[in-house]
Amino acid sequence: MDAATTTRPAHSPPGDDPDANLSTRPLESETIFLRNYDPYRAYDLELAVNDESGTEVFGGRYYFQPGQIESIRGALEPGEYEVTVVLDDRREKTVSCTVDDEPEHTIHVEIGNGIVSVTEGLFG
Repeated sequence: MDAATTTRPAHSPPGDDPDANLSTRPLESETIFLRNYDPYRAYDLELAVNDESGTEVFGGRYYFQPGQIESIRGALEPGEYEVTVVLDDRREKTVSCTVDDEPEHTIHVEIGNGIVSVTEGLFG
């Protein structure tokens, strides 16, 4: 089974206005990276991304097979976000992350061995 997702992006796709402010457009780069590094076990994961006002701007429920990866592009505009993940309806983690077009400003979620990790950036 592939990762099933339900997303609720809070933005509209950029229009045709060439003078539109580029900083408020959704990023084309990877904004959220999710990975199950456990080679033997599948997991349920719930993800909620809230903006600075506390409004959920992106969210979903995922089912990850062993070793499965999900890369999400263009889901968020550049900014500061509070990210909450819940693993198998038991383990919860909340972290603040900056998102922009740099790899070190990507929401990075890893699951495995019954734990969940949320960090900012693809590189440690």
